[in-house]
Amino acid sequence: MEASVVARSLELFESQFRCAESVLIAVTESRGVKDACIPRIATGFCSGLARTGGLCGAVAGSILAMNWFTGRSRGGESTDLNYDLVQHAIRNFMDKFGSVDCRTLIGCDLATEEGRMVFKANALIEKCREYVAEAARSTDFLLAKAMKDNSPVCRTSNSLPIRKAEQRDMEGILDLLRHLHLPVEGVSEHLQNFLVITDGPGISGVVGLEIYGRQALIRSLAVAPVHQGKGLGSRLFDSALAEARDRGVEELVLLTQTAEPFFAKRGFKRVSSGEVKGPVLSSVEFRSACPASAVVMRSRLE
Repeated sequence: MEASVVARSLELFESQFRCAESVLIAVTESRGVKDACIPRIATGFCSGLARTGGLCGAVAGSILAMNWFTGRSRGGESTDLNYDLVQHAIRNFMDKFGSVDCRTLIGCDLATEEGRMVFKANALIEKCREYVAEAARSTDFLLAKAMKDNSPVCRTSNSLPIRKAEQRDMEGILDLLRHLHLPVEGVSEHLQNFLVITDGPGISGVVGLEIYGRQALIRSLAVAPVHQGKGLGSRLFDSALAEARDRGVEELVLLTQTAEPFFAKRGFKRVSSGEVKGPVLSSVEFRSACPASAVVMRSRLE
C-alpha cells in the first residue's frame, strides 16, 4: 500500500493541499476514513506551524494520522502504542533529513517576505515534496505494522464483538454521541434496543433501534474516530437490521445529516417527512432532537 499512499500524498500536494493536509488525507483515505475534520484539523500545522518555522508540516501530518488511528478516546487509556509510533516516525525522519524543524529543513524563513521569495526562487518546494512523500511512506508502514501485530487499538474490526448495551454502557454511549454531535435524547428510554462494540473500557461503536410495532427508527449509528475506517459501522448496521427483522419490523426509518450515502447503499430511500406515517413519528428524533435540515430515509424490510 505504501506506493499508492505516497503517490496520493504527492497528488494532493500538487493540487494545492499543503504538507500536513496531504499526508493526513492520503493516510486516512487509504484506510477508508472520510470525515469532515479532515483535512481542516491539519491546516494550521502546514508550512512549519503556520509559517512560524516550527515543526515540519509533513511530520505534523504524520502525527495527526497516527493520532487518528491510535490516539485515546477516553482518559485513562494507554498512550504506549501512540507514543511508540510517533517516536518511530520522528526518528525515521530525523535519520533521513537531519531535522524535523521547517526552517532548518528548507533553509529559509517562511514568516518573512524575503524568506518566501527565497523559497520560490530556489524551487524549495521540491524539498517539501520529498518530505511529504517520506512522511506518508513512513506513517503508512508504521500503521500497517501495528495493525499486523494486532495491537489493541489497531486490531481488525472482526475481532471486536457486538453485544447488547447494558446500563453500565450509558455514560460511554452518551460521550461518544456527544463527541460526534449526534442527539442523545431518547437513548435511555430505548437502551434495551441498543448494540455496542467495546474495546477495553471504552465504547468503540454503537447503534440503536426504537421499536414501534411493525415500524422502527434506526438511530445513533456511531463509531469512535480511532476505530473509523475498519468496517465497524457496517457491522453495527447489519446487526441492527438483523435485530429489527427478528422483532418483526417491516419498515425502518431514520434521520441523518451526514450519512445519507452510507444508508443509500444499503437500500434506504430519501423521502419527505410527510411521507412517513405511523407511531414512529412519536420518536423524540422526529419531535425535537433532530434539526429540520435532517434527511429522512426509509427502507421496507422483506
